Amino acid sequence: MKQQQVDIAAQCFFNSLIKECASWTKTECGSGFELNLLNNKGKLVLWCDFLSSCGPHNFIFPVIHKTHQLRVELSFIEALNLLLSDSDNFDGVDSDLLSVFLSRVEQSYQNTHQALKYREQDIANLFELSSTFIGAEQSLFTGHSMHPAPKSREHFSAKDFSYAPESGESFEVHWWLVDETCFAGEFFQSDTALVIGQILEDLGSPVKDIPQGYRAFPVHPWQAKVLLLRDDIQNLMQQQRIKDSGVTSPGWRATTSLRAIYHPNCRFMLKFSLSVKLTNSIRHLSMKEVKRGVLLESILASESGQELLQQNPDFKVAGEPGYATLLDGGSAPIEESIVSFRHNPFLQDNNQSSLVLATMTQCHPNKYDNLISYQVRNYAQVNSLNESSAAQHWFECFLDKVLKPLVMARSNYGLIFLAHQQNILVEIEHHLPVGMVYRDCQGTGFTCAAREKFAELLGGEAPENFMPHQYVDPFVSYYLIINSTFSVISALASRLDIDEQVLLSQLQLFILGLKQRDLVDSGFVDYLLTSEQLIFKGNFFVYLQNTNENTIEDPSTIYRQIDNPIRYKGEALPKIRRLPNNNHLAFTLVGNSELAVQTAQSTVQFALNTCGKLIELDLI
Repeated sequence: MKQQQVDIAAQCFFNSLIKECASWTKTECGSGFELNLLNNKGKLVLWCDFLSSCGPHNFIFPVIHKTHQLRVELSFIEALNLLLSDSDNFDGVDSDLLSVFLSRVEQSYQNTHQALKYREQDIANLFELSSTFIGAEQSLFTGHSMHPAPKSREHFSAKDFSYAPESGESFEVHWWLVDETCFAGEFFQSDTALVIGQILEDLGSPVKDIPQGYRAFPVHPWQAKVLLLRDDIQNLMQQQRIKDSGVTSPGWRATTSLRAIYHPNCRFMLKFSLSVKLTNSIRHLSMKEVKRGVLLESILASESGQELLQQNPDFKVAGEPGYATLLDGGSAPIEESIVSFRHNPFLQDNNQSSLVLATMTQCHPNKYDNLISYQVRNYAQVNSLNESSAAQHWFECFLDKVLKPLVMARSNYGLIFLAHQQNILVEIEHHLPVGMVYRDCQGTGFTCAAREKFAELLGGEAPENFMPHQYVDPFVSYYLIINSTFSVISALASRLDIDEQVLLSQLQLFILGLKQRDLVDSGFVDYLLTSEQLIFKGNFFVYLQNTNENTIEDPSTIYRQIDNPIRYKGEALPKIRRLPNNNHLAFTLVGNSELAVQTAQSTVQFALNTCGKLIELDLI
């Protein structure tokens, strides 16, 4: 069998599996992982091009099956079948669940490779194509880097491939005419019908002569087929209360989430309910989720909201200020029909370099490289720096422009942004992060500080997405630190001359610097610095058990723990000083006679003389 060095679809599967299964152990030489199979059937061995201490590993494929007599190279599907049938990791799992799991993993694997084959001519120029917003959106071939089946799309067929972002294709949105009695919507400081009229205007007014008493309503072409199977929709169609206008508007492209679509000439993106199971949930919008977008828009428009944005001028939110839905015969919202309207920051500006973080950290399909490393090497070359210095500077810019505003929103305003890699758009100029755009308002919430800052808007009762900080901080940590920041660290260290431990120390110093600020609520920063363990979402076994994440009564049950690599173990917190190059120094008094000075690379201790000059200079 010809050896295949890179397999980005298989990499997602095994990163997810190994993170959750202690039975996979490191090889004796420490450059891979192995699993003993049952019934003396040998072991499976995975070698690594890069082994990460905090984020995704880079595996070398194929998987090796070793027995006493043989060493056999396995395809991913062969390894998957052997793994499911002979590993005690799955002992006792219902055979029907295993069968469904196997089918979905195979589908995800095939979908990824179908896209890679279809986009073969583009891959050679992947980095250049990904320098634009939509280019990066449509170059995410794997999706979640630690999920067993990130590109499984249950109920999608092969002919529906054009609706997937990685197809690189565009498609047409359908327009229905809906009786006002079957239509509901809400829009911050505006009217939903007026907003839909603006969308139609942006698209060249494809729907004309709307009958009096009717509203134009956009429908995703795939979801239209699903809706037409519903009895209530069929009845409304027969009563002429919903009519197919027979008109479509071309030029829409799927972003990484599949259900949120973009048009370069439209002031809003459209985010639809889709009856498709992606990763751990069916992608239906709910009324409570879309109302979160309207509430957040009012929060950010308030005096305190504007204060937050002014203090963090490079932080933007692609808000979702309104929505529309069809109503059934009893005037109840049909959640399968909901469409949310998202601000389009890239209106007629497709060349703006705002890149989705998940694409930036994704391993190149044909070689061990990634878009972040490409940016760093270019920055190093232009500025005559070595890779290590350039990588540290790039990471410091990422922490300052991406991580800091999210932490400050949580700590000073009580606003929760569950920002994972697909919800973060990194704005790039001269190969460095200079800002970020957060999207996906359904992943937002409020803590106690928000109830004080935005008392008039939130009212006396806590909103449905209120979360006590003691409960929510571990989940915020998963999204901001483990899912996003650790993946950036892994992407940098895997391809550049920089050690992960240096970047983890750099992150710890940065968090210590935030702790030194006068925060309204330091709970999240304290959690990061003091917790012995952090939690992460157990995607592998959630998916194996066929659990719909959106309907879990207690989400904490699907999370697992890892040791916290940025925990501060000193007795007293140091004083942090930020240097002109944005790096941080930590100064700690050791006893009464020594001063410890810590950088990301090392710690040096100095003896103090009897004059105490360093103390007088207020360095500690």
